[in-house]
Amino acid sequence: TDLSASSLIVSDLTSGRVVIAGGSGAVEDNANLKFNTTTSEFEVVGHTILDSINVSGISTFQNNVQLLDNDKLQFGDSQDLEIYHDTGSSHIKDTGTGELILNSNELRIKNAADNETMARFIQDGASELWYNNNIKLATTATGISVTGNVSAVDGAFSGNLTVTGNVGIAGTLTYEDVSRVDAVGLSTFREGLFIPDNQKAQFGNAA
Repeated sequence: TDLSASSLIVSDLTSGRVVIAGGSGAVEDNANLKFNTTTSEFEVVGHTILDSINVSGISTFQNNVQLLDNDKLQFGDSQDLEIYHDTGSSHIKDTGTGELILNSNELRIKNAADNETMARFIQDGASELWYNNNIKLATTATGISVTGNVSAVDGAFSGNLTVTGNVGIAGTLTYEDVSRVDAVGLSTFREGLFIPDNQKAQFGNAA
């Protein structure tokens, strides 16, 4: 039987809760779902399953927001930017036509335990690469600064190369288009010194 009334008062109900039909058909209130009628808010005690939700204002979360594996935070009209975690890795994925820009006066990349630096980028300063929490390479105003050894398969230098310490060469060192090599200190040639025809080895200050 339908009930139509401009108002309905039922006794033995708790204020602020939603009135529903009980198992026996009697009208009763539900302890897990209620309206906060004093502040015009909708409050749910427990879990709520929604197919979709469209929020036109600001959403404020008083606790953590938890997304399961492969659930994504998506940004942009075409969802060009995604942040998510799959079963093994975490992803920041930018598929738009523009750039992914990180703005900071000083950007530091650290390990998951937050006790080792892996890279640091300083505004108007150095860009640094670290190994095992020790800086190994940094850009400077005039080039780069390397702490430790440099191992290279091939290399080309245009300008001056200043080395503090020893230089070890396992292969062949070839000078091309070099008019003068100035060695300060002792030069050792383990397999001799080859001078082509009509070329000279000159000795003395006025060579």
